Amino acid sequence: MVPLYAIAAAPFVRPRGVPLLLWYTHWRRHLALRVATLLCTQVASVDARSFPLRSRKVRGIGHGIDVGEFPCQPPTEARPLRVISLGRYSRPKKLDELIEGVRIARERGVDARIDLFGTTGSEAETEYKLELEALVDGSEYREFASVGGPIPRTEISPVYGRADVVASDFISTDKIVLEACASCRPALASHPAFDTLFAGIEPPLAFERGKPETFADRIEALAALSGEQRHAIGETLRERVRTHHSVETWADAILKLAQS
Repeated sequence: MVPLYAIAAAPFVRPRGVPLLLWYTHWRRHLALRVATLLCTQVASVDARSFPLRSRKVRGIGHGIDVGEFPCQPPTEARPLRVISLGRYSRPKKLDELIEGVRIARERGVDARIDLFGTTGSEAETEYKLELEALVDGSEYREFASVGGPIPRTEISPVYGRADVVASDFISTDKIVLEACASCRPALASHPAFDTLFAGIEPPLAFERGKPETFADRIEALAALSGEQRHAIGETLRERVRTHHSVETWADAILKLAQS
């Protein structure tokens, strides 16, 4: 995830014929990334669509989730339906639109709420969190939305267990989607690279970025299911994470790329 390391290593390893691989899955493109891509033997990412540059060197190998860290959580029958999102309070995550999607679903008669958890590592992120807090505290949103702080890594698994649905509207392949799925929780996401993970699942789990009403559609459909039905979806997703996005499958894929 640090292209500068690849640039620094290239003069030492490439003349000796040693393969140089870069792992990168992020939406931001910059000069160092372009140079590193030119210098590397191959580039690995979750999916070709999770790498911000076009290159024939890119190989999609899935993520590296430690499935053992996220045990399958038992089914829930809680009401309201609880939607959560975790991560940095970054504006590209469009958390305000997730809140709006829940509001639209409630307007349609769905008993749902959304709880946000995360960190702020910059002035821009702190500003965005304050905007979200003002949105929630000063309106009807207070009844069904909350803006919380960070969660220690050791406590994330129980948080997934208390959720019914985990949501991501990010322009990158957010790991919370895969962690939630490993926890047997349905996840709703807008990034197109999750299409294989969600393939064939009904009701659909993908929604359209920038259109909260499509997020509301997905919440409404999941809320209509029983806890056992949502859990069955979660079990299918967990198996897909285990076979395509685990630490083991990721490491095997890296070795195969190096050997090729």
